[in-house]
Amino acid sequence: SGSAQLSVLAAVPGDGTLPTAAITAPAANAQVTAPTDVIGTATDASFVRYELDLAPAGETTFTRIAISATPVSNGVLG
Repeated sequence: SGSAQLSVLAAVPGDGTLPTAAITAPAANAQVTAPTDVIGTATDASFVRYELDLAPAGETTFTRIAISATPVSNGVLG
């Protein structure tokens, strides 16, 4: 088991709307024992990219597993 993080970086001047960033599957604290799609949303009117990082449970060192310049709405992030 482990954890994933979806990063939201740098605001665009004059853009007062926060980006939408969420991981919806696998569920929080789910045990994953095989390659699994990470489902969620990474969107914004001023979207640049998203980065998806993974770390084993209890660890603080993350490894990047996906990066994309294409927004995703309730789809596969990585």
